Amino acid sequence: MHVGITKPGQGYWVRVLSAVFAGVLTLAAAQWAWEQAAVLDLPVRAYELSLEGVEGELAADDTVTLLAPPTDLESTRDSEEIGVAVVESFEARDRRRAVVTILPPAGLPEGRNALDANRLADADGGAFEARVRSRRADPVVARIFVSAGLAGVIILAGAIAIFLLVGSGRRSVDFLIVTDGEMKKVNWPTRPEVVGSTQVVIFASVLLAAILFMVDVGFSKFFQFVGVLEGG
Repeated sequence: MHVGITKPGQGYWVRVLSAVFAGVLTLAAAQWAWEQAAVLDLPVRAYELSLEGVEGELAADDTVTLLAPPTDLESTRDSEEIGVAVVESFEARDRRRAVVTILPPAGLPEGRNALDANRLADADGGAFEARVRSRRADPVVARIFVSAGLAGVIILAGAIAIFLLVGSGRRSVDFLIVTDGEMKKVNWPTRPEVVGSTQVVIFASVLLAAILFMVDVGFSKFFQFVGVLEGG
């Protein structure tokens, strides 16, 4: 298997520009993958809840009941039980505030998760109770690592494909070299020819637009005269 540069120096600019264009596409794909990773539903390792109005304390391996606003709009209850979770850690703060980390609860109702909870209570009938002030999911893998991994894989695959396309692939390299040779045979127009052709195109476009405008105005006046259109 050939791993070096095939026929170096031949078809230089076509190969370089092809590599640049493919590189831009690869970077665009990597950026798209990075953005898509931001909306992936990653597996959750634990949930961190910031609490206020805390009464009592918790310890690791205690169980708490998660309470959330009822989904039934006609319900008169302030909250309903949505599940029970195991406490991983509990850190008390001042002014009856605390931060608790809970493991993902099992058996939650469909459409519910721990982030819906607005209150916690001791599942064993203890005195602990608190309101949830804010909540955050802690995924198994940090989202930044997932984004960087997807983007990195795409960039690596793109780099390998570009090298095979313009560097070591004999068939593709031969094609690019032939293309470069054909491009050198093209009779490119001179600057005065390009300027003259551009002026002709601009003049023809303006003239055509003026003619169409006058025709449009003429038809509009005619249809207003015969009563088909109302005068503006």
